[in-house]
Amino acid sequence: MIAVDHGFPPELDVWLQRQQTATTIARRISIDEAIIDARIIGATQGAAAWYSLTQPAQLIGQWISTLQHPADARLGCLLSTAQY
Repeated sequence: MIAVDHGFPPELDVWLQRQQTATTIARRISIDEAIIDARIIGATQGAAAWYSLTQPAQLIGQWISTLQHPADARLGCLLSTAQY
């Protein structure tokens, strides 16, 4: 079972249906030059289970920053800074 947001690209829908692991697809959103986040637009049943949810639809629209563990968020910032 999968869940997708309105306007989800059909080619990704087919790909997501084939996934056997916990998979999410997020759309990057730039809030301003310094703040960038992403919202989940597609999720598998495995992804829902990973976040202790019963349905993948519960992930649709969630901000990645609110789901991400703080230590992972810090590491992401460090890696992003090191890239530049």
